[in-house]
Amino acid sequence: MDWSPPRRRRAPRRAVLVVDDEPSTRMVFGTVLRHLDGGTEVIAFEDPVKALVWAHRHRARLVVSDFHMPHMDGSQFVAELRRLPGYERTPILVVSASEHGDELALAVQAGADRVLRKPAQPRELLEAAERLIAQHRGDPEKTGLGALLARWWRALRLRLPRGK
Repeated sequence: MDWSPPRRRRAPRRAVLVVDDEPSTRMVFGTVLRHLDGGTEVIAFEDPVKALVWAHRHRARLVVSDFHMPHMDGSQFVAELRRLPGYERTPILVVSASEHGDELALAVQAGADRVLRKPAQPRELLEAAERLIAQHRGDPEKTGLGALLARWWRALRLRLPRGK
């Protein structure tokens, strides 16, 4: 008879949508974003129209999009995505090699939460993604003053005497 403890089932994987017309960028972003906490399945598209069709039927916990793509640019994609039910508050990160601040401002005006410049370093991409997810989840452990207060409270609780 096997007395080993039952295996824990993995938490359901939550999808991250990556939209970029460059295959190498999709591959790198996918590899980096699979390291997000809580388990992540990366769904990648080269065509923003196909990504919108997928998003119409599915929910993503985060969307990472290029700015310059065929059929529509990043600001148009973000605006269309924000119109879909369930995507009003989904964190959206736009990554662009563009040097034009006007184009990047368009992405933010359309509803992007953050813009990163290409080439984005893996650590920078992962940290930005984690921060956006935490902010949209309202997780005080991962954001600004909330993170500082949470660490302070944990340290204080460790020093307090325990009651019997």
